[in-house]
Order: sequence, then C-alpha cells, then structure tokens
Amino acid sequence: MLLLQGVQVVNKKIGKAIWTVVILACFSLLIYLTIFDRLPKGLDSKKIVTVFSLTTTLVIYGYNHWKFLFVYWRKFCACLWGDTVSWTGKYVFYLDAEQDFVQLAKEFRKKVLNQTDVTCEDGKIQKDSANFTFNFKGLQNKIKIERSSANDYDEIVLKYSSSTSYRDSKKQVENFQKIIKKLSAASPQQIDLSKFRDSQGLKERLSVTISMRKYNPFYRLTLRHFDGDEGILKWNMVLTEDDLKVEIKKHMLRATSSNEEKIIDVLKNYIALSTVG
Repeated sequence: MLLLQGVQVVNKKIGKAIWTVVILACFSLLIYLTIFDRLPKGLDSKKIVTVFSLTTTLVIYGYNHWKFLFVYWRKFCACLWGDTVSWTGKYVFYLDAEQDFVQLAKEFRKKVLNQTDVTCEDGKIQKDSANFTFNFKGLQNKIKIERSSANDYDEIVLKYSSSTSYRDSKKQVENFQKIIKKLSAASPQQIDLSKFRDSQGLKERLSVTISMRKYNPFYRLTLRHFDGDEGILKWNMVLTEDDLKVEIKKHMLRATSSNEEKIIDVLKNYIALSTVG
C-alpha cells in the first residue's frame, strides 16, 4: 500500500527554461530565414510556423502530463549535466556463532577478486571486522564487514560506499548485487533466527542511501512544483509498500527492505530532479 498516493512534488523551473530557450531560438531562426528570404524554394514560412507551434505545444503538454516523458527527460538531463552521487549500502544477516569470521572475510575477498576487471587497492582483516577498497572497472568502492556476537549467533553487517557520477551510479547497482552474492557465497551457514528466544524482530535486511549535492532523488511519485522559497523549503516523505520503506528528504533517498529485488528496483528507477528545494 502506498502511503503517499496523491502526494505530488516537482521542480519545473529548469525544464521551463530549456523549452523557452529552444522555442525562442527556433522562432528566431524562422524569423531570420523569412525576413532575409533564406528559406529553401518550395517551403512556406506560414506552414513551417504552424507545424512548429503545434509540435512545440504537444511536447510541452506531454512533458507536463505524460509521466513516461517526464521521467525519461529528467534521467537524460541528470546524465547530461551530471552530479556527484554518494552511494551507501548496508546488508545485515546472521550466521552460526561457530563460523570463523577471519576465514569468511578471506573467502569473500577471494571470490570478489575472481571477477574480471576487479582489483583490491587496500585490505585489512581483523578478528571482528574487515575493510577493503575494491576497484570495479575504474569505480572505487569501500567495503566494511563487521561481526557482533549474541548468545548463539553472529550478526554480520556489510557496509558498501562509493562516490560517483549519476551516470556511473547506475553501474553501482550491479556492483552492489555482486558484493551481496559474493558475501552470501562465502558464508553458507546462515541460520534460522526463529530458533532463538532473544532474536524476535531480527531478520535479514538491506538498505541503501543515495545522497546528491545538487539534485533530489525521487521514486514512485507523480511530481508537481512546490510554491514558495525553495532555498528554505524542507520536506520529509515516507513511502511503504509491503516491507519496502523509502524515505525521501532534501538531496537524499533511503530504501530499506528484506527483499533484494525491491531495493534493486528503487536503485534502477529513481529519478533526479534539480533544485527542488
């Protein structure tokens, strides 16, 4: 169930500015060609202006009313203009307390490095924690694995972080999935927490936080413009669907779920809007 059905937010200023510049430039060109009689033979300036006006109106209407056009345009703009995306992922699961953490960390590193175009720029393994810096085809990722012990089981927390362009941040989705799979493969002794009395409420879960300097990440919302002073505008929205929880604040989006597919869907389909607040 969506808690935010009907809640709509957007910034149209940049889009309007772009369309205004394009329209003015095209009309100016038509006026110049008409005044100085530079139109190719057989072309009627009145017909050109009519077709151009109708086409422009259709495009503007589509941008404002057709969700798919708005979404693809915003993704294109974010890729074209660029922004730095800070990407932080967290994966929590539970193991039998008898499993050797140091061996787990070594096996994890080995499995990651078995991939092509992956190098380990830094690595340190200790009794209850391990830190690695991997390079995936030019994209640097910092990974930390920590262990916390309970009575009969261990909590393992994987933390994954990187800072890339918006365009490259989409590649981090694949890298994050690979890291989770490699760690799961290195730790096959995951346990059923229902057997333990003090484990109520604990379950395997993932969360990802996306932070942007200039843009604002949104997911699953039909968007409209906020009136008012955008320099001081603040918002805090929460969307839930089954066990997926998406929190949206200024320049930040955080998704949490025990279902990996839902997290990946958020990462693949969020859009970035400029200066919404």
